[in-house]
Amino acid sequence: MVTTSWRSDTHAEMPGATRPRRGWLVPIVAFAGVLVLLAGSVAFLADGSHGGNDSSVGQPVPKPTGPSPATIRAVPQETLAQLAARLLASPPPEAQGRYIYISTEIWSTQGDGMSRQRDESWYDPTTRRSYGATRQLPTLAMDGFRPDMLGRTDFSAGEFSDSQFTLPPSSVRPPLSDDPATLLRQANEDTQANGISASGAVDFVAGIFSDTYPSVRLRAAALTMLATIDGLDINEHAIDPLGRPGISITGTNSDGVRVTLIINPADGMALMSNMTFPGNDSMASRHWALYLASTRTDVLTLPTA
Repeated sequence: MVTTSWRSDTHAEMPGATRPRRGWLVPIVAFAGVLVLLAGSVAFLADGSHGGNDSSVGQPVPKPTGPSPATIRAVPQETLAQLAARLLASPPPEAQGRYIYISTEIWSTQGDGMSRQRDESWYDPTTRRSYGATRQLPTLAMDGFRPDMLGRTDFSAGEFSDSQFTLPPSSVRPPLSDDPATLLRQANEDTQANGISASGAVDFVAGIFSDTYPSVRLRAAALTMLATIDGLDINEHAIDPLGRPGISITGTNSDGVRVTLIINPADGMALMSNMTFPGNDSMASRHWALYLASTRTDVLTLPTA
């Protein structure tokens, strides 16, 4: 499977005792699924190495050095804490099924152009068997890119690739905790510095959604964890490129890297992730991941060219 991802070798929650390293399930972003998470954040690659994705598309995103760790709030952020509490008090239905199915649309600056692809993945956590399909359009010149193309581009004529493989045991780790304090510790353990940055915390949570179908309890734990991170910007009236209303959570680290995650307030699932690396209008590196579907299913319907 040709995939592009900025995330690798990080945690993704899976049922039972094991979960794959981030990047095995969903080819999310050259964007970073969407990013190189910097020191003080989670490290992302786009080189397709195992422990990341088998991508032949994309280049490593520039990696600023030394962002400062995030500060923990004395009082949790109210909007996120209340959303987490609502999810636990009135849990939305959880999908059931053998396979975790995730579909994403990924746009990422690549040199002087914009790469764009639509990905589907199925993962069986019992057998560690992964199936994937990608349709990739030609790189778009930057002067031809418009934000309103996100989610509204026809990928049916894109170059098709698919794959099937079994994850080796070494690529599987214990599951993420649905206890917010423990989850924050796991996020910090994934950093390459002395603590996760504000942008890294947001991206860590985005990575959960890019890699798996998280339980309601894990969604609530992730939101509760983010509610403890100081300096996040919250917009309760955000709209993603598909017109879906949500709550946006934005973290910016001391290097100026900004990560935004839009959450559906109805079920706590992700709608979109976005990362921007600093630079002027012509030099800034921007990445988007639209979460089109995330569920469990007993049906394995592999697309063909």
